[in-house]
Parts: sequence; C-alpha cells; structure tokens
Amino acid sequence: MNCASSYLIKISDFKTLTSELFKEWDELRPQDSVKLEELKDIVEWRKQPAFRRTGRSAFLPLEAPVEISNSKLKIRAIKIKGVGARTHTGQIFQPTSTSVCNNNPHLGFDEFGNFTHIKTAPAPTGGITLNRAVQEFDVSEHLFKYKCPSILPIQVYKYTDPSMRFLSGETGEPDPLGVVITGLPDRSYLRVDSIFYYHYLDATERADLAQWMDLLKITNRSNPALALITALSKLYGKTIRKFSESGLYRYSGAPDNYSYCSDTGEVFLIDLDSSLKLDTLSPQQQTLEVMRDAASGIAYLLAFFTDPRLIQYFPLEAVVEANPFRELLLGYHAGLDPTYIDDISRVIVEYYEEVYRRSLSHQYPLERPEIDSDQGEEAIQKFRSYLSKSYMRPWISRSNTFACLMPICWLLHQDSQIRSDAPVLDKDTLFQNLASYLGDSDDFAIVNRVKRSLSL
Repeated sequence: MNCASSYLIKISDFKTLTSELFKEWDELRPQDSVKLEELKDIVEWRKQPAFRRTGRSAFLPLEAPVEISNSKLKIRAIKIKGVGARTHTGQIFQPTSTSVCNNNPHLGFDEFGNFTHIKTAPAPTGGITLNRAVQEFDVSEHLFKYKCPSILPIQVYKYTDPSMRFLSGETGEPDPLGVVITGLPDRSYLRVDSIFYYHYLDATERADLAQWMDLLKITNRSNPALALITALSKLYGKTIRKFSESGLYRYSGAPDNYSYCSDTGEVFLIDLDSSLKLDTLSPQQQTLEVMRDAASGIAYLLAFFTDPRLIQYFPLEAVVEANPFRELLLGYHAGLDPTYIDDISRVIVEYYEEVYRRSLSHQYPLERPEIDSDQGEEAIQKFRSYLSKSYMRPWISRSNTFACLMPICWLLHQDSQIRSDAPVLDKDTLFQNLASYLGDSDDFAIVNRVKRSLSL
C-alpha cells in the first residue's frame, strides 16, 4: 500500500516540511485566527510537535482559551493529528507513507440488513490522508451545530511535498497527506483509556483525574479508576446518543476516543475521521448502524475490563457491582425505566463474566519491541508491526462481540425514538442474520443464551 518511502529520523535530523492551509473554521474570532497561524510552524516542523501519548496526535495546551463566536464553549488545548507520531517507547518521528493495518475486522451491514465483516482501511503511519483530515474537520463542525460534545474544528493543512502521498484504496488514487487541527474543550491530554492504566500514571496525571472525580462528586474511591470509568460511562452514553441523533454513524466507542470536559461536565468525542452520514445508507442499514454505535461502547468496556494485563486492578466482583455497562445504557436510554435497564444489563454482565473467564487462560502475547532512532527504516517497521498486532485481542473478537450485543441494542432501540421512521429488522430476521454471520461458534452460543435471557 506504500507509494513513497518512509523514514524514522533522529531528532537532530528532522527536516522542514512544506504545506498549505486547506480549510479553516469560520467560527473562530479573527484575533484568535491570527494567533493560530503559529500552528503552521508545528505542521511544517519548524517547531517540534509535543506528543504526550503513543500515536499520531500532538498536543498543545493553551495559556489562554480561544473563544468561539456565538458560543459559551472555549478551546483550552489543541490536538494536531497527522503531524507525526510517538512510538510506544517514546521515539518521535515525522509523518510517513508507510501503511499500518488493523487486521481486526468489525461489524458492518449491507443495504439489505445482512451482517458483514468490514475491514479497516490502512492508514499512513504517523500521518493522515487529506481526505480523512477533511472528514474529521467536517464531522466536528457538524457535531458543533448539533450541540453534540466533541472536538472543535480549527484548520486542515495539506502537505505539498510530492513524496507525502498515500494510496489508501478509498479514493483509488494516491491521496496527499494532511493534518487536521482541532480544539479540545479541556486542558488535559488524558482520555478515558488512561484511567484503565491508573496505577501507571504519574502524580500530575492522577491529579487531573482527582479533579474529574471531585467534579463528578465521586466519594467512594476505594477503586478510583473503576468509580471514574463507571461515572464517565453514563456520560458517554448520553453523548453517543446525541451523535446518532445528529445523523451520523460509525463511531468507535473505544475509551481512547473520548474524554471528559471539566467546564461542561460532559464526555466529548475525539477521533472522528471514520464517521459518516446516516442518510447515505439504505433505511435498513441506518437503524442497524445506530444500534452498532450503541453496542460499540459496551463492547470496548468488555474488552478493557477483561484485558489480562488489567484484570488484577478490576476484580470481577467489583466490576459486577459497579456495572458500568448499566450506566452506559442509563445514559443512552435516559427516558426508560431504570429497573428495565437493570434487568437488561444483567445479560451483559453474564456475557462479561463469560469473557472474563476466557481471558484468564490467555497470556497477552504482544511484545513491545525496543525502537532506536538510529535503526531508520527497520525502526518504523517495528512500530508498524507493533501497532498492527496491538489491535488484536485473542481472548475476545471485536466483530463477534458487537454481534453478540446486537439483540440487546435491538430490543432497546424499539423505544429509543432514534430514526423512528426507518424500518427495523424483525426478530426472526435479526437472529437468522446473526446465525449466518457467526456460524457454528462459541459466540453464537452466547447469542442464543442472550436470546433466552431476554425472552426473545
């Protein structure tokens, strides 16, 4: 999938890149737009980006917030995506055209409502295509108009060097690499996935989370990470419902894709470049994709709470008692009877207990290779390989987990009033499609247990 050579550069060897402003949000006040011109120096590596997390997004806290016209929201930090990356061992490199692949398929649907496996499109390691950069900008602008908490659009840049192109397969032609700059409504760079690694955080990071707990009025802190994740799960449920109500779909509910805003008390969405408009789909697909997005948040909670590296910090009994799955559903379906949600969430807990037992027999096989900047191309290939393998979780199948949760989301969707004018699969067709999708597998046996538990 490469259309140009890639490189990992020693810090002393960073080269200046060339770019042009491609798009800018018109809701920023003129005086703030002038201040933001300095971001071009970061895009072009005249000033080195600051990466606080593994991945392809740099972070820039602002000394003073940027105000937005006709809104009480303020931008308190900047996310710069596609400007390079930080490896899992701390090395920094510039954007490349080397492809990184996520070979872990996810759940999709054809126009007739049949369940299908969808592959994630390859992406440039440390970079983002211009097409995807514009997508993230446009989706964040859309969500702002619909008052759905998310990152805020600022600018899109296009890299103009001819070598900075990537054949993604989405357009059929080599796409220029770009950078999307968005605003964060909170100064912290932490995302919800960081809370799962609470025991590894430094004092400053824990202080940020303590402030969140104060604002959320969490008093029982015997397991602060679990308490905070449970509270934020309810807020995430509210936000992802607003996302669907705005007319969008295909949001990854992984905890690294959302965070908490101290100003508004809401969970806001972060990575938006894969999100699309529902009205481009058949009516049958629309309702299924809405259900899938609801299932996504639950599925990733299941995956994180059963991660063999983390279960020692999240004992089975403690997670069952806290029941963050129930809290997510209560946030999403705020108008439904809480006792009804309690009953349905017990079915998810039973599934969680099944996956938990399965995870006990797994040693997480992922090696974390040491990377040296002097290794050049070999170093970037090591990081690429590490990323590709990190998406795989041998104790749980992403696509099958989504499918197992679909009967629950299907049942609750009947009363959700989202896309109420679009047809919903009848019960028999739903389970026939699940049978075709899952085949004779352990996960289909779980679906049958879910079916019995829900009296469907």
